[in-house]
Amino acid sequence: MAATISNQLFGAFLMFLVLQPFVAKSRPVKFDHGHNNVKQSPGCGITHGKSDGVFHLVENYSFFNGDPKWENFPVTYGFRSGFSLPAGLDSQEVEDAIDAAVLEWQTTVPKFAFQKVEPGDGADINIAFAELSGTKYGFAYAPPNGSLFLDIDTNWSTSSNPGTLQLDLQSGAMHEIGHTLGLGS
Repeated sequence: MAATISNQLFGAFLMFLVLQPFVAKSRPVKFDHGHNNVKQSPGCGITHGKSDGVFHLVENYSFFNGDPKWENFPVTYGFRSGFSLPAGLDSQEVEDAIDAAVLEWQTTVPKFAFQKVEPGDGADINIAFAELSGTKYGFAYAPPNGSLFLDIDTNWSTSSNPGTLQLDLQSGAMHEIGHTLGLGS
């Protein structure tokens, strides 16, 4: 049973990375096996690629060392209390984007039985916006930590049609949630 869930989770993660890449939707995406312009460190920390008009992704995915996973269900998620928001977005837009990202995971891997909790109520997955170093869009920890950070200075969009140089918040959150569920880079 655990292997089935791991396989479903891994398949879902690959699907989301391919179908809803963590990039500006208005830019082309190139899957590049020999050109590593996107660097991923443990816990993600996905960074900007070279500014050549194409965002390069390298397909190498894995589970975190030790195969960490959530032991108790439902897995709860929520914002840290007193969280700040990126400029230009209101709290309802942000919550809706995060909820939609969680729903995508829930639909694909129902066992997690995600449950939203109020800010500061001790969620398994704690979400916050923070200043991330340099060029990182997001950063997340594997279970049982569950902390998920999105860069407050990134030009996030909750629109169904993000503008030039905007990043889709739902896709970014979906990618980082994968790390909080135990998927590595």
